[in-house]
Amino acid sequence: MGTLTIRTNEQQDQIIEDIKAYYDEAAGTKAVLKAANDVPQMHNEIERLKKELLMARQQIREYESATFSVLSGLDSLRMLSEK
Repeated sequence: MGTLTIRTNEQQDQIIEDIKAYYDEAAGTKAVLKAANDVPQMHNEIERLKKELLMARQQIREYESATFSVLSGLDSLRMLSEK
């Protein structure tokens, strides 16, 4: 097993501290490895949520279109009733 030493800046140090706290680990390396292990699952979840968001946006567009049709129909009925 080898040893890898890297120099981090303050921002990276804070990220490592946040990861350590999230994974409840005292060692930064172990916490970062746990985080790296979770990346594929997180990626899949992000992709699933993106698809869900796209479908929700499409549904909103369909609802907006249907609302416009209903309001247009009501406006036509109002005009007919005023004659």
